[in-house]
Amino acid sequence: MAQCPGCNRFASLEPSDPEADVELDGLTVHATIRITCMSECCNEEMKEATLEPSQELDAKHFVGHVDAAGEPISEDHELEIEETDVESYERTSKRDKSFCARVGFAVRCICQERNAEPLYEGVFEEEVPSNEMEACS
Repeated sequence: MAQCPGCNRFASLEPSDPEADVELDGLTVHATIRITCMSECCNEEMKEATLEPSQELDAKHFVGHVDAAGEPISEDHELEIEETDVESYERTSKRDKSFCARVGFAVRCICQERNAEPLYEGVFEEEVPSNEMEACS
């Protein structure tokens, strides 16, 4: 429990929806995920953490679109990435509480139809213990 900045009561922390941004650099997916915890009473931001995971993708998923380094094989081929879902949840153990974020993403080539099956789908699952989060100012 922490003191709510809105009403000065001690309040439970509730995770809010995480903010996420995913980018593709060659065959590396970079994400910036901001996890915030709100006061249960006034819904004010109390704690936050920003995580920056990355994931290397295997070129075998993109044969016919990019080379082994992730470079397009022609100007008709370029990989693009989009978030598919973003959610938060809590994980509680006997000693600590952690706040978690799950960010899904899909990679397609610009040569594909918009509703085509992605060439690759992945997920970032990140967790931060409550005691490692920073207080919001």
